[in-house]
Amino acid sequence: MKITTIEKAAFRRMPWANGGGETTELHSHVEDSSGRMLWRISMADVLAAGPFSHFDGYDRILVLLEGHGLGLSYEGGGNSQLRRRYDFAKFPGDIETFATVSDGPVRDFNVIASRSSFKPDVSIVQSGNSFRILPGTQIATVYSVEHDVVVEAPNKHSISLLLGNLLVIEHPMEGDWNIHGSTSIVVHLLPAD
Repeated sequence: MKITTIEKAAFRRMPWANGGGETTELHSHVEDSSGRMLWRISMADVLAAGPFSHFDGYDRILVLLEGHGLGLSYEGGGNSQLRRRYDFAKFPGDIETFATVSDGPVRDFNVIASRSSFKPDVSIVQSGNSFRILPGTQIATVYSVEHDVVVEAPNKHSISLLLGNLLVIEHPMEGDWNIHGSTSIVVHLLPAD
């Protein structure tokens, strides 16, 4: 198990793949041999209605962090309505997706993972609650949204995480991990089936 804290000062701003806005990349992993992105965690401000970037071969999870509503319409039918903070949607990155905003801009938290390598999942964990690391989990991350937090591993080892920083746990210990201090977004990356 390897635990790393990514401080917000190290986050990188970059343009969207379609040029329609900017993304703040919290952390990503690129395959050494090919240079292909395997997964990325980021945040973005959606200021107006428009298309999402196309990510062929990737799956996405989007969590509403701030704002009064985000609607996603998918090619071929179907939609997701994120109306409250922490509502989230899972969708393929390679279908055309169009976003609409309700009553002003929104900020979202994004997970993008290569479908051939990983199966991503997201949990919203309230302070005082726990999340379970499943067998085979390759990566888990914790992002504190409201306040500083303490993350406690199953072996009772505690890690302090400042508000706005990202905790990255490689090959995490299986079992129940506890969160104390703030609501947090927990990302799990399991191997693809």
